[in-house]
Amino acid sequence: MAKISKKIATLAALAASAACVTGQTYSPETDPFFQSPSGFEVYAPGSILRQREVPYSLNVTYSKAYQLLYRTNNALGGADVSVTTVIVPKNVTSNALVSIQQPEDASYIRCAPSYTLHETTDTMVQAILDLGIVVNYPDYEGQDSAFTAGIQSGQMTLDSIKAALQTTNATGVNRQSPVVMWGYSGGSIATGWAAELRSVYAPDLELAGAAVGGLVNNMTAEITTLNGGPNSGFLPASLSGLSKAYPQFGQAVQSYLLPQYTEQMAAVDSMCVAEDLQRYQNTDVLTWFSIGKDFLNLPVAQQVMSRNIMGEYTPDIPMLVYEGARDEIVPVETVDNIVSTFCNDGAKITYYRDPDTNHTETAVKGFGLAVKWLGQALQGAPVTNCTTIQGPLPTQ
Repeated sequence: MAKISKKIATLAALAASAACVTGQTYSPETDPFFQSPSGFEVYAPGSILRQREVPYSLNVTYSKAYQLLYRTNNALGGADVSVTTVIVPKNVTSNALVSIQQPEDASYIRCAPSYTLHETTDTMVQAILDLGIVVNYPDYEGQDSAFTAGIQSGQMTLDSIKAALQTTNATGVNRQSPVVMWGYSGGSIATGWAAELRSVYAPDLELAGAAVGGLVNNMTAEITTLNGGPNSGFLPASLSGLSKAYPQFGQAVQSYLLPQYTEQMAAVDSMCVAEDLQRYQNTDVLTWFSIGKDFLNLPVAQQVMSRNIMGEYTPDIPMLVYEGARDEIVPVETVDNIVSTFCNDGAKITYYRDPDTNHTETAVKGFGLAVKWLGQALQGAPVTNCTTIQGPLPTQ
């Protein structure tokens, strides 16, 4: 998740109107490319179902870009599809692949990365392209925009990488290419869960490492932290996203939602993050329910929230984690706890903990650190144990 600011809005502000190219309107809601083909369920996760060159320009400097509709699984293990965009730099210097999970932070399909990069830029995408490395840019929330559904986001990220590695003729990457992942804030949900689930969900997929910042890893703590505050606009989108991933949870939301808030809840499915944050700022979202905060104590809510707390499995790939102790969106103690949990089970994590930065400041200050670390990971730089580094994030 990301706080409204000029810099974060540049990364996460999303288009609300369709992109028109040569008279053709491309929107995930109506574009036939996004639709599930008949019989797709028989294909293995990561299989490419459709491929095309992106039919509109992207707001980065690149050579070619391709969209892949690929087979994947949803939060409940059912067959699903999603789209990823594979972007080739102008001057390719490597057959490596960097998978960038943008902080989508919304429960509306028009906010999907495959669509929004047409009108907004992404500085991490551009930084990696400038290094001559191919970028994978997945719609990890899926076609239903299941925001904060961690398991689904992780699985869809892993399957998008599998699909991207099959585009050798178009992009030059292949199954032997070194691969790393990055995600900050909302993007850390997908990246962190992909790192955790790789060994059990995609053990055949080799990854060289993952870098995450502002690591969202405990949805119960997030709701407690954000509700009623300046960033409470994330919560309606999260409730909607989890409702799509877990239908029984969605039934509970609708059953306990007070009638006067029905329109408020429905509106979130037609807005992107900037509008969500503005409309629902300082809103106590739990008062929308007839039982108030006890909604979170319902068995179905407890079950869904517990399923979206990281730590059941331990990442077996090198990781960079960077966090600010003054983070107002992601409680730093939750990051401390998950890093400790992973490290106690043998993970290899370099953890930078800045005592003075908030959520946006950590994103800005940690940008160069992340880019440098990703490059080193692609070169096979060894990480043999866990290290916590307290102090200002290093400037690169």
